Amino acid sequence: MSDKATAAPAEKEQPTPASSDRTFAQVTALAPGGLRSPCVWPLSGNSVTDETNQPPASGGGVEVRRLTAPTRTEIEQLAEIFDLYRAHYGEAADAPQVANWLEGNISSGGVEAFVAEENDRVVGFAITMAVPASLRPGHFWQIRDLFVLPNHRRLGVGRRLLDSIRAAAIATGALRIVLQTEADNTPALRLYAESGYSAVEGYCSLTLPLTPDFRES
Repeated sequence: MSDKATAAPAEKEQPTPASSDRTFAQVTALAPGGLRSPCVWPLSGNSVTDETNQPPASGGGVEVRRLTAPTRTEIEQLAEIFDLYRAHYGEAADAPQVANWLEGNISSGGVEAFVAEENDRVVGFAITMAVPASLRPGHFWQIRDLFVLPNHRRLGVGRRLLDSIRAAAIATGALRIVLQTEADNTPALRLYAESGYSAVEGYCSLTLPLTPDFRES
């Protein structure tokens, strides 16, 4: 993100509890004229690897697009890489279930999906959602998940996904973009900082498990 904002008064909006008991750093990005916010959201830390000190990807055969009215084939292609992302965090592979989850949530507007593709193959993705902003009426965007295949990392793919998300969020009038990552995930934090995100200090993440088999989600 290019507009690295100077310090601004934070909206005293209560953070949404995160769904993990791990220690996280909180980061936020501002849309033009937006205020820094303490809202926090989970973004699995190992999903984004070190792409700092890399030039912005000129393409290299990789294109990023937002999935709108995706076909079942597009959903299944996304589900295949999404399942690899889940497996990284110890979840059992279940591409059909993942495909149904993605199809239901994307078609209902619950989430948005951005995909990075090379030769019609998905090599990276990001899942976002719009969230109402209560104290300052409007909405902001949450990045839920971001993942790039290992053999496509350090090539600017993650950076291009972030750029596409920022452009789409601004187009909808979003006040800001928020995400969350582990406090010790230095490469990802550096990438986010270079994209205009800034850390939000002074808040802790809380979670209340409601199922015996609770895992971060």
